[in-house]
Amino acid sequence: MRMDAVVLAGGRSSRLAGSAKAHLVYRGTTLLKRAIAAAIAAGARRVAVVGPTDGNGEPAALDQRYSSIRPDADRLLFTREDPPFGGPAAGIAAGIAALDEVESEAGAAATLLLVLACDLPRIELAVSALTAALPLPIDADGVMLIDADERTQPLTAIYRRSALRAAVAERHRSAQIDGLSVRALVGTLTIVAVAASAGSTDDIDTPADAARFEIALPAPNPAATPITTATDATPRRNPMPDRHDDDALLEAWCLRLTDALELQGLTVDVQSVLGLAGRAAHAVARPAAPLTTFVVGYAAALASAGGSDATSAIQTAIATAQRLCREEQAATQPQAQSTNANE
Repeated sequence: MRMDAVVLAGGRSSRLAGSAKAHLVYRGTTLLKRAIAAAIAAGARRVAVVGPTDGNGEPAALDQRYSSIRPDADRLLFTREDPPFGGPAAGIAAGIAALDEVESEAGAAATLLLVLACDLPRIELAVSALTAALPLPIDADGVMLIDADERTQPLTAIYRRSALRAAVAERHRSAQIDGLSVRALVGTLTIVAVAASAGSTDDIDTPADAARFEIALPAPNPAATPITTATDATPRRNPMPDRHDDDALLEAWCLRLTDALELQGLTVDVQSVLGLAGRAAHAVARPAAPLTTFVVGYAAALASAGGSDATSAIQTAIATAQRLCREEQAATQPQAQSTNANE
């Protein structure tokens, strides 16, 4: 089957103080280069890169940073979501439009669309798992990776292009594309989940993520830092970021909550908490998500009051709840098997 790709390189990189994820360097290569190279290696005929552009229609400084793949320049398209920073669903819509415009002239449109975020250091592993799941089952609209915490990854997926285009068109008709999440965009599609290999869906959202992959961050730009600095005279105030960036929004909201509750110094692993909520909803029932996180928080608070380190207490409580969720899922779904996209 013919395949094109859309690589999403937009976003504000709010939790990286404005450092563009696309141009972070992992093992000598920018994350954007790695994403495009992985798409081309997987057989993508054309790759639409969606993100901030310069006057020539290409991502800023791309000529300097992307010279090693210039021989494939005729396979690359550069575009921008509308409105700018309109979110990943708007980015996918822009990528499809750019590919459609080229292929209306060339003919023979690709039937599959590989969709990738640009912030995955081990993106080649993610793409390999997706392509191994091809061809698509006849009744499926796509294949999507699912990580060890059973969180689906809609930005590491291969979609049937006609189905994804129809979903975009429907949202455009109702003027809902701006700010829409990709999960909402593809929520009506029939998707086969494919297990991701360890670490293949780990992304770079925070300085801690970058440090884990030994990725050096450029010097902070004070003008781009989303959180103001506290002083002795002025309480810290964390302005909420652009609501198109769900992760940054949740991080900022968490900081405001901890400030308001006088929990300064408490480090909350937002993704771990969200992962626990998702597992509880999957293993028990949807209402178990807020219930589980509340009980875990209460248990951590009691442990902290007894002298335990607050952050360690939260991690211990989350680990205990995750174990119980796994046990509950095993007890209620004893026949569950690993997903095979070709079954």
